[in-house]
Amino acid sequence: MLDCYYIRKIFDLPEYFVITECEESEGIITIHITLERTAHHCPHCNVLTDKVHDYRKQRIQHAVVNNRPVYLLFKRRRYVCPNCGKRFYEDNHEVIRYQRHTSSFHMMIFDKLADRISVKNAAKQLSSSVSAVYRAMRQISYPHPSSFPVIIAIDEFRGNIGEKFQCLLTDPVDNTILDVLPSRKPEELYAYFNRIPIKERMKVKYIVMDLSPLFRSVMTAAFPKAEIIADKFHVKRLFLWALESVRKDVQKKFSKTRRIYFKHSRTLLLKDYKNLTDEQKQQLINMLDVAPDLKIAYGLKELFNQFLESETIQELAANYKKLVMDIEQANIPVFTKCLKTINQWYHAIYLSITTGISNGYTEGQNNNIKVLKRISYGCRNFTYFRNRIMHIANNTPDKCQKRRTARQAIS
Repeated sequence: MLDCYYIRKIFDLPEYFVITECEESEGIITIHITLERTAHHCPHCNVLTDKVHDYRKQRIQHAVVNNRPVYLLFKRRRYVCPNCGKRFYEDNHEVIRYQRHTSSFHMMIFDKLADRISVKNAAKQLSSSVSAVYRAMRQISYPHPSSFPVIIAIDEFRGNIGEKFQCLLTDPVDNTILDVLPSRKPEELYAYFNRIPIKERMKVKYIVMDLSPLFRSVMTAAFPKAEIIADKFHVKRLFLWALESVRKDVQKKFSKTRRIYFKHSRTLLLKDYKNLTDEQKQQLINMLDVAPDLKIAYGLKELFNQFLESETIQELAANYKKLVMDIEQANIPVFTKCLKTINQWYHAIYLSITTGISNGYTEGQNNNIKVLKRISYGCRNFTYFRNRIMHIANNTPDKCQKRRTARQAIS
């Protein structure tokens, strides 16, 4: 055919395919192909033969172009061995054994599964079946790590497979997911980390986490040389929640109109003072003038922000001393409770301020997991769920380019 070159390029067909015909019917493109006749070794006795026994046609899904499925009608040869009489098919590396899809089509499935879409939606976009996508998912496998980087992060997320909560291990520096664990139970976490040699675990210097006593006890025992870093977001959230508690208590004493006004202005209170506009600052001043307790609570919140933004060790110590004195003088129960938590986690918070390391990447991946669960209406198989999470996390431009390069090498 004169158009074989263009057909090969448009549909990304290997050079060794011999194209005999191309047709379209009812929105389906069918390309008739065959292979050059070559001698093959018998898989049973290893005798070389090129004697053809017969031909059989096989319909194989290859791609989707402009929302039209592309199928290959492969005219396969069956050779017969003159030595043992066994019959066998010719080799075709593009067609996966026991599958009705090409390797290129499987790579398209992998690319689709790297996006945050459901399996059913991926199958619909590829004009394929859900079972075919699941068969491709079986080839996606991410092994458990045998070692850990110098800095690791751990966080929990709400699951719906087996345990109520699962755990996420990440590298907050390189922004990669290390593993997804099926449970957050202490005994299972201990068993998971103990399978890593102690020599490798001793290399971990910092562990980033939220203010969870459970995680701190497990990680301290599993990584003896590591220091705990408290995530700054969770620390700051303590004082924001305390401020919210004071606001709710204060607005209960107001009339309905003013109570609704304070409720609708909650974001104004939670926002950092330095980020407010002049109009918002005046609005805030008017609110705090009619609520002395809220004014004190807001001042403590801003003082804590100043403590978190300390640039030197001396400044940090001075801001912390002032924060303790003001909280004790204010004598607001919710802030006194916050101060107790800060004292228990002071060294972890100190490292968070001085190192600048946070759990932001992990929290972002938790959001991706929530989106995946929502669009999938839940996940019933944890192995598929884990591999899908890690596959989506690897959907970065450089890693997508590696997949495309691998696909071209196969072709």
